Amino acid sequence: YQVSIPLGLAFKLAGNKKMEWFAGATIQPSYVFGGNAYLLSSDLKNYVSDPDAIRRWNFNTGIETYVNYKVGKSTSFQAGPQFRYQLQSTFKKEYTTSEKLYNIGLKIGMVKSF
Repeated sequence: YQVSIPLGLAFKLAGNKKMEWFAGATIQPSYVFGGNAYLLSSDLKNYVSDPDAIRRWNFNTGIETYVNYKVGKSTSFQAGPQFRYQLQSTFKKEYTTSEKLYNIGLKIGMVKSF
């Protein structure tokens, strides 16, 4: 289980009343609790469970660009690419693991204002 709080900024690059283009950046502190780590052997045939191997505190950063399309007065749809990077390994430094600390994805969302 993980709890995180994204903090970020978005800047409007261009747009009109219906469609807008934004760029944004975030930092996201996160805390893992109740998690479990499974470490594979070098021959990939065996594993061991070790919950103490997980780093509890970590940070993610991200940059994104997206298009915001307004539908009516209070609803809009967003879509665009996003790049995220995890600042530290998922595991404590005593463990040598190979992992990709970045991911690239597509942000798709709906925003409803009240």
